[in-house]
Amino acid sequence: MKSKKKKFWYKLRRRRPQPAVVGFWFGIVLVIISASYIWYQRRVLSFHVVPASFDDQAEFRQPQPATIKIAKLGLELPVTETWIENGVWQIADGQVSHLNTSSRPGENSNIVMYSHNQQHLFGKLSWLEPEDEIVVENEAGLARTYLVKQKQVVTPNDIQLVLPTNHELLTLYTCTGLLDQQRLVVQAEPIN
Repeated sequence: MKSKKKKFWYKLRRRRPQPAVVGFWFGIVLVIISASYIWYQRRVLSFHVVPASFDDQAEFRQPQPATIKIAKLGLELPVTETWIENGVWQIADGQVSHLNTSSRPGENSNIVMYSHNQQHLFGKLSWLEPEDEIVVENEAGLARTYLVKQKQVVTPNDIQLVLPTNHELLTLYTCTGLLDQQRLVVQAEPIN
């Protein structure tokens, strides 16, 4: 009796899984990983709460920002308008995103711009120090210079830094930390 049990378990251990079964489970794992990656990419630069929007009165709006230059980092990047859709902050690939519900240069409130944490984009933001210059040029070709005042790391729940203000402020941010779970925020004020 014991030898039959041993033979059964020996045969069971020697069985190799069928290629179709292996392929099925590999496909399931691949779908889960792909879905997780897509979900992650859509939310990578989002804050968890949508800030109040700028009062959009088209006749009083300044021209949109077109480029941002940070000489210390060797960056000159195009800026494009983006929005928040279903709580997800849209991201311009290969460019800097300007949140369309935030202020524009010259409008006396918070100008929110963000981009991916890549070396050719905002990956070097952590190198900025107080009094470093940032130049934002609008579609009309007018340039405005800002001086860095503070730099800090916050969680996606801390939206205080991206809310409208009662004075002109330039807020730049990117992801940082393990699995991009935090936000590196740099704030700058215009030179008078």
